[in-house]
Amino acid sequence: MQTNILFLGLGKMGSAIMHNFLKNKIKKDNILTIDPISKEANFSNISQIPVNYQADIVIFAIKPQNSAEIIANFKNSANYHQNTIFISILAGKTIDFFENILGNDKKIIRLMPNLPILINQGISAYFSNKNLQNNEEKLIINLFGDNIKLDQEEKINQATAISGSGPAYLFLFAKNMITAARKIGLNQEEAEKLAIKTILGSANMLVNQDNLVKNNIKESDIDNLINNVTSKGGTTKAALDILQNQDNSMQNMIEKAADAAFNRAKELSS
Repeated sequence: MQTNILFLGLGKMGSAIMHNFLKNKIKKDNILTIDPISKEANFSNISQIPVNYQADIVIFAIKPQNSAEIIANFKNSANYHQNTIFISILAGKTIDFFENILGNDKKIIRLMPNLPILINQGISAYFSNKNLQNNEEKLIINLFGDNIKLDQEEKINQATAISGSGPAYLFLFAKNMITAARKIGLNQEEAEKLAIKTILGSANMLVNQDNLVKNNIKESDIDNLINNVTSKGGTTKAALDILQNQDNSMQNMIEKAADAAFNRAKELSS
């Protein structure tokens, strides 16, 4: 792909996206990464960009805090052109925020990827402004792998709480599952392998629900998958009675966690 891609900022998510690009045969020479914060002051160091460089795609991967100064400083550079596409992965920052700084005529995509993009297993939710043509949008978004276009920009905050933050929820669940396995007598190696492979296999069953039906493995919705593991009076039922306890259920905890992430995303919008 002969396209100049500029990363303005390169935190954990920006790094994951860049490595995904490289895995998908985008040449390293086409990617430029800039640390926008100088050592001397909390301000953007755009002088690192080579003279006469113009980006076809700019990915804003900086932190939302103080991003206005950094983006405004970049606007004053000559490092983009009329058809440059700007992609933001900043939590909480709306398309209006970018249009107010860069101009209403700019092509802007607001995108929320998640960390599994690092291994080509990510999912990105996105919303674009009216300045992108359909073929442009499709071409650019396909660089990120699996994706979903949202029908309202406001849903980006909800996607942040579910798919953006979600990997951490699952990692924490895996950690707790391993700890529980150790407490009932398994060693570390046994606990890790049993817990992680169980999570992986179960996730693949969710992904392949249609194939399960084709192979006559009962119904495919999630409740029926749960029922396939659970027998009356059995071990799984005893465990689910704890996890579904009304006063402190897993459902309530996950809802509270998602609400906290969602509300924080909204706070970052202000």
